[in-house]
Amino acid sequence: MINEFPALPLPAPVMQQKRTSTNNNPPTGLLPGQLAVEMGTPLRLWVGVPTGLDPSGKKLLADSGLDPYVNITGDTMTGDLVIQKVTPGVALDKPASGSMSVVTGKMAGNLRWLVAYGNATAEAGGNTGSDFEVARYTDAGAYIDSPLVIKRDTGLAVVKGPPTEAGGIATKAYVDAAGVGAVPMYTRGHENIFINGDMSVSQELGDLSTGNIVSTGAKYACDLWWINQQNASAGVVAGQRFGVPYGGPSANIPLALRINCNLAGNWNATATDFMVFLQFIEGNRMAKLNYGSGAPITSTISFWARASVAGTGTFSIRNSAITRCFLHDFTIAAPNVWQYFSFVVPGCIDAVWNMNALLGAYAAWCFGAGTNFRHVTQDAWIDVSSIGQKFASNAISNFFGTVNNTVDITGLMWLPGDTPPTAAQNVLMFKGPAHEMPLVQRYFRQHKWSVEGYTNGAQTRVTCNHGIIQMRQAPTVTRVTTGTHANIRGGDPTTFVSCSGVDAASIVTNIESNAAGYTQANGFVDNLSARY
Repeated sequence: MINEFPALPLPAPVMQQKRTSTNNNPPTGLLPGQLAVEMGTPLRLWVGVPTGLDPSGKKLLADSGLDPYVNITGDTMTGDLVIQKVTPGVALDKPASGSMSVVTGKMAGNLRWLVAYGNATAEAGGNTGSDFEVARYTDAGAYIDSPLVIKRDTGLAVVKGPPTEAGGIATKAYVDAAGVGAVPMYTRGHENIFINGDMSVSQELGDLSTGNIVSTGAKYACDLWWINQQNASAGVVAGQRFGVPYGGPSANIPLALRINCNLAGNWNATATDFMVFLQFIEGNRMAKLNYGSGAPITSTISFWARASVAGTGTFSIRNSAITRCFLHDFTIAAPNVWQYFSFVVPGCIDAVWNMNALLGAYAAWCFGAGTNFRHVTQDAWIDVSSIGQKFASNAISNFFGTVNNTVDITGLMWLPGDTPPTAAQNVLMFKGPAHEMPLVQRYFRQHKWSVEGYTNGAQTRVTCNHGIIQMRQAPTVTRVTTGTHANIRGGDPTTFVSCSGVDAASIVTNIESNAAGYTQANGFVDNLSARY
């Protein structure tokens, strides 16, 4: 027989209330489920729990001094919020089109960034409006702009503009203009209209000074780069290619051309004074610009310059007939600091521009000029047919008024398109002597040669023909080094050891014997020039 006992009744609910004059004195001895109010400051509510849940036998439910809850009407939290669940989420639910759903980032209360998960662009059907937007703000928290917007209807992103840094996001316009307007790094150095813009080739002079260019004179200071001056006050300049310790603006452009003032002069003193640094541009090299037509191509000029004094110089482009001219000032703001310059050159729609092997244009940097060569108009093509050549503005400075003043220049680049390279891009686009040497040698090269043979008698010629990579035209020849020789007619290597241009792709060397027998000429060096 089983005895049945009635279930024991549950203990009556107990509310323990404790009032104490001592703050922070929580209740003790609570049974599981018992509630206790701790009177004091702060006012706290406790519940008794098994000691397995908490050794103290209680849990805090509410604290008037530390509210553990977030007010649904708006609140400020002092700790991080973590949501731990399957597929955690945060919903920003705006009631209507025309407002924004945002998350902001601040610094000391001032806005820095705002991310809109649905901006204020009105919704008009077809999935339009409420686009994704990222906005940026000033130090004071004022709106600057929105550099990124993603359209809800197309899913396509729109960024602020074309990239100005390596790795920047390219806009569609930038990509569409590739080869014309865009400047992808590493790929467009071959389009540089200038040759040897990084001064990496100097066959004729090496790193030695060109010597003084006095009063009225001109000289190549580095392959294809020419210094020309006229100075009534007898100023003297020299050009020299520098590596260490001067160098270029970057490890990627380690060389520069320095123009040095060995005797002070005032290149602005008289109307006919000038000092320019320039390159003669073959018409074939600039044919891509389509100058002189109704649809010329916009282009950009960029370069690095440094000077021992601050001042304003002028860049110019002139056609070979000197009937059209473009001027642009550049200001070196501080002495002895490399500065990067870039600007846009509009296409010239008129005048005659040679687009063949003849001279196409002069591109020049002026560092001092008298009034005869100045013009007030900049950044536009000028008709100078009736006023003569102009290659300086009225703001031109005299960079060589003191002995030992210098101007350094390098990184010269002339590219088709309307987007100049950034400074970071410019220094990475030059490919060095391996790329520049073949381009330079179309205009100038040194030919080192030797000829020997046996002859049957006096005044017998030994001739060798040499094929060369085609130059602009049949080169003129200038003797640089007279080598060793034997059995040369009259012992006269100047007359009877010769090198001459046959055509643009071949030269011939000759020696004439003094008597029958072995005759030779060894280690002769001649300059071959097809320069303008």
